[in-house]
Amino acid sequence: QLENLRDGLSGVSLEEEMIDLIQYQRGFESSAKFLTTVDEMMNTLMGIKR
Repeated sequence: QLENLRDGLSGVSLEEEMIDLIQYQRGFESSAKFLTTVDEMMNTLMGIKR
């Protein structure tokens, strides 16, 4: 109950902030996987070119 009061006074919901952080983390992970795939494809193409 005290946490809810504190959150209400600060105007920040810790649950919403955690959800946002998880979503940002998943987006970052997806971007990192995409870039890794692109890097691997480029390395493969460079190997074929030789």
